[in-house]
Amino acid sequence: MELPGLIKEVLIQLCPNNCYIVGGWVRDKYLNLESHDIDIVIEEDGSALRVCQELELLGFPYYQVGANYPIYKVIVNFNTPERFEIDICDTQSESFEDPTSRQRTTKYASLKDDIKRRDFTVNQLLWDITNDCYVDLSTSIIDLKESRLRQHPEVNPYNMFKDDPLRILRMIRFSILYGFSPTYELTTAALNSSYRINVISFERITKEIMKYDGIRIAGICYFIEMLNELNLLEYVFPNIYLQKNVLQRQDNGEFDIRNIHLEGETVFDHTIKCLWECNSDIVIQLGVLYHDVGKIPTRTVSEGKVQFLGHETVGIELAESDLLRLKIPLEIIEKVKLAIKYHMSIHNVIEAKSTRSIRRLIRELGENLNYILEIGRADYYGNDCGDKPDYNDLIKPILDQVEFMKIVPKKSIINGNKIMEVMNISKPCMLVGQIIKDMIEAQDNEEVTDESSALEWLKTYKSNQFV
Repeated sequence: MELPGLIKEVLIQLCPNNCYIVGGWVRDKYLNLESHDIDIVIEEDGSALRVCQELELLGFPYYQVGANYPIYKVIVNFNTPERFEIDICDTQSESFEDPTSRQRTTKYASLKDDIKRRDFTVNQLLWDITNDCYVDLSTSIIDLKESRLRQHPEVNPYNMFKDDPLRILRMIRFSILYGFSPTYELTTAALNSSYRINVISFERITKEIMKYDGIRIAGICYFIEMLNELNLLEYVFPNIYLQKNVLQRQDNGEFDIRNIHLEGETVFDHTIKCLWECNSDIVIQLGVLYHDVGKIPTRTVSEGKVQFLGHETVGIELAESDLLRLKIPLEIIEKVKLAIKYHMSIHNVIEAKSTRSIRRLIRELGENLNYILEIGRADYYGNDCGDKPDYNDLIKPILDQVEFMKIVPKKSIINGNKIMEVMNISKPCMLVGQIIKDMIEAQDNEEVTDESSALEWLKTYKSNQFV
């Protein structure tokens, strides 16, 4: 994305040699990456508003956000699919007066002061709009070249994180997304100020989590590991934190006598290995993250066997508790609950070698089948059980049945009215719906192939109902 020509002309005309693009757009431009966020600062008190008022006359409406932190958002391509916004503000300094929040108070300041308030040097590089060139007032260029993440040389990193602990989560994300290495000083400061995480709203934490969608394979895995290292895991994902204390081995340290659960000493170890097998879809990653959360309260050891009976049922409530607290979108929570409920099903139906079981699972999952197959893939490769078949070969019977079921009718051969007549049911009810569902399954299994066999099946069904 480039700065629209007309906006550039207005900026140069009204604020020559005083207007700059700053932040992610400049960083990504230097790294030859695409960026969609343009933030502009003007080193002249009151000029941001004046520029926006002029742009509005030219067809670029704007609005203000933040009473104590005034930023003007200029709307480009209003009422079109190509709409986007450009942030414009005066150069500012900031202070954090309320220790119970990350709310800041700002006032007009020089460009050098404005740069100091920005989190990391990689985000402090400027692009001079008037002269089309980079301006480096810290150590931005050398740090970008060396993939180093650190604060401005004149800023105390502990104070930077203490004032706004969201910067700790941003440090993690930039490390994962760009491969930047935080300095020891920066990491130590983040660790020492991690206690401040509770001033960040859960909505804001979730917004940071959702930025991992599609950015890289196993992105959440890196995120979880760094949260753990910085003592933040318990606050963000409390039930995942508890997995660290749930042993997959016997209490004496010996492995399960069935030679299973070899992938790590704890459930947390297994979860991390599964996350390494994920693709970049955030919904899949969250599903894998929580697939075994039910092992926390269900662990038992008997005769050398470490068991977690019913963990796929118990885990749903634990995951829902964490994710609702974070205000994760409800549609994603429902997907995660499916992952927990069905993550054992792929292995179970294949092990049973039952065509009927496979078809029933396909019918139950519907459009969610591929999602559960991906959860199963991560769980399968997250288990260190020596040589084993390729997962694609393992699930071939399921995929074969998917193709077969495409040609099987999706409706029962006999409709609801006929079912009510044969079964002597006076009005529609839940039983009729269950009979239709069972008949469709019988059709899948080729027990019912036409109306005659459907009637015979229904008579048998009726007799069994009243035995």
